[in-house]
Amino acid sequence: MLESVYPTVLAYELGRRGLRAVSQQVIPLVYDGIRIDAGFRADLVVEDKVIVEVKSVELLLRSTKSSF
Repeated sequence: MLESVYPTVLAYELGRRGLRAVSQQVIPLVYDGIRIDAGFRADLVVEDKVIVEVKSVELLLRSTKSSF
């Protein structure tokens, strides 16, 4: 599926579980004391605490190296 479908479905599922999720919320950038409203748009913001950026790929490859 297209990457844009996943945040919509995730927001729906989070809502079913009683969590508030806002799609495409603008996160202002403050630089040198100046607020720039076009700084960043989050895929989802959950309960005003967690920013979720959704990415999708066709295939995940298994790593032969341990990351631990």
